[in-house]
Amino acid sequence: MSWEITQKCREHLHDFTRFSYIHESPLAEIIAAGFSHEDVIDCSLGTNPFGCSPLVISNLQSRDWKEVHKYPDPSYQDLTDALVAFWSNTVSLSNDQILIGAGASGLIEKILKATIAPGRAVFGYAPQFTEFATEVFAQGGDYRWFALQESKFHQFNVSEFLQTLTPSYNLVYIDNPNNPTGQIIPLEDIERILHKARKFGLPVMIDEAYGDFTAQENSSLSLIPDFENLITVRSFSKGSGLANFRVGYAVSQKPLMSYLRKVDLPFPVSSTASHVALLSLQDEQFVLESRKRIELEKRKLIASCPNFYFAATNNEIPIMVIGVNNQDIDLAGLLRKKAILSESGADFYNLGPNYVRLRIPPSTDELILRLQSLGSL
Repeated sequence: MSWEITQKCREHLHDFTRFSYIHESPLAEIIAAGFSHEDVIDCSLGTNPFGCSPLVISNLQSRDWKEVHKYPDPSYQDLTDALVAFWSNTVSLSNDQILIGAGASGLIEKILKATIAPGRAVFGYAPQFTEFATEVFAQGGDYRWFALQESKFHQFNVSEFLQTLTPSYNLVYIDNPNNPTGQIIPLEDIERILHKARKFGLPVMIDEAYGDFTAQENSSLSLIPDFENLITVRSFSKGSGLANFRVGYAVSQKPLMSYLRKVDLPFPVSSTASHVALLSLQDEQFVLESRKRIELEKRKLIASCPNFYFAATNNEIPIMVIGVNNQDIDLAGLLRKKAILSESGADFYNLGPNYVRLRIPPSTDELILRLQSLGSL
C-alpha cells in the first residue's frame, strides 16, 4: 500500500536523490579519534567567523517576548523600509520591489517555483552553490553548467560563458560571490550576461548570499533599474551572522516580482527574525570590521601553505577552495584526522574529493600549523 501511495508523488521524484554538502556532522568521529571539542577547527558552513553584531545580541537579551502568539506583519514594511534606505546611495528602490523570504535558499525555492517546470532547464556554471542545482532537479527541471577550468584556477571567464549561453534555457543562475571559491565576478561581466540573456528573453538570478562581505558597488542591485530580467537575492545569514534566523530578500523590477508574489506563501519569516535583520543593517561597522579581519587571516593562510592548490578567490570573502594534485586523496577525510571540519569537493559539481571548501576561522594560526603538518600531498 505504501508503494501505491508514493506513486501519487511527482513522477520525477521517484528516482531522485538529493545531492548536498549538508551532512550529519562528523564531530563524533573526530571526538572518537581522541580529540576534544576545543581541538576542533570548524571551517565547514559559510557563516561569519566573528558571529553577529553586538547590537543584535544585546537587543535579544532584553526583548519582550509577550507577543510571540501573534503573526508577523505580512508586508514586513519596517524591514523593507530599512532596506530601501540602506541601499539608497547605490540604487533607488521601492518597497514593492523587495520580497522577504526564509534566507536565500527560501527565495531560490520561490524563484524556481515561478520559472521551472519538468523539462525546463537552468544554465549556471560550476562549481557553484550545490543546493541550487539540487532544487532545480527537485522541481523536475534540468541544471546545466559551464565548467570552470582547474588549469585556470577555476577563474570565471565571461566570454567563454556567453559563448555557451543559448535561448534554450528558462533561467540563468549566477552566484556572486561564488560558493565555494569565494571569487567575485566583476559587475561589468554581470552586465554582459544580463544583456545577452535579455536578447533571449531569459531572466537572470544573481545569488549574492555572500554579498555583504564585499562593497555595495559590486552588487548587481545597482543594475535593477536597467534590467527587467534581473532578480538579485541577498541574505542576512552570512555577513550579518544571522544564519539561525533565516532571513533573506529578493529584488527585481515589478513585472518579475509580481510572479514571485504569486507563488509566495505568507509569513515566511518571524517578526523577531525580521527585527534582528533590521538591527543588523544599523551596524555596518560590524560587517566592515569582519571583512578586514577575514582578509588578514585569508592572506596569511594562502601565503603560509604553498603546497596546496588555491582556486581564484577574493580575500574579503570567508570561503575558499583548496586542493591537492593527487585525485585519490580524500582531502576532507584527511583534514578530519587533524580535527579540521570542511566541506568536501565531492559535494560540488566540477570538483572532486581532492578539494575542500574552507571557511576562514577567527584565527588561522593553528589551522596553518595543521595544514603544514600534512607536508606535500
